[in-house]
Amino acid sequence: FEAKNSINQNIKNYSGRIDMEHPSKWANFSYGVKTTFTKTDSDVAFYNTTTGTPIFDPTQSNTFMYSENINALYADMSKPLSEKWQLKMGLRFENTRTKGVSKTNNQTDINSYNKLFPSVFLGYNPSRTNMFNLSYSRRIQRPSFERLNPFRFYINDNSYSVGNPFLQPSFSDNFEISHL
Repeated sequence: FEAKNSINQNIKNYSGRIDMEHPSKWANFSYGVKTTFTKTDSDVAFYNTTTGTPIFDPTQSNTFMYSENINALYADMSKPLSEKWQLKMGLRFENTRTKGVSKTNNQTDINSYNKLFPSVFLGYNPSRTNMFNLSYSRRIQRPSFERLNPFRFYINDNSYSVGNPFLQPSFSDNFEISHL
């Protein structure tokens, strides 16, 4: 079995962000908004070259379009609690909308979700040579568009790879303790 793939991929990524800061005697406040839009168009043309002449095979060719729009609002506050203690707290709200269109499978999958991401940092500086930090944050890991593509790609005669358009992002709660 011999084959040749012709891949045409176009990725567009747009992002904008506005941040504001308001220092005061009591604490420093900051807040902002961010939006990100990503659009990926992927076209894989499969040609069987067993006969020596490339023959287009539409059953193994794939056209997949994926778009992702993430909008976030966030705010945080930092405050010295004393000469040796520092506190910083924040909260981010995200709205994510995705759309995957497999033209080959005639399938469209839309996903939308809202999530909150808190963070807290506590720092202690007992001396000029020591600093202790304790922090917590919630994070997100989104699946790549390739993992969401429902088309079945054959690797060889016995195995194939297929994406799952219903994959959800994974979330982690991170606790960190450090000494510098």
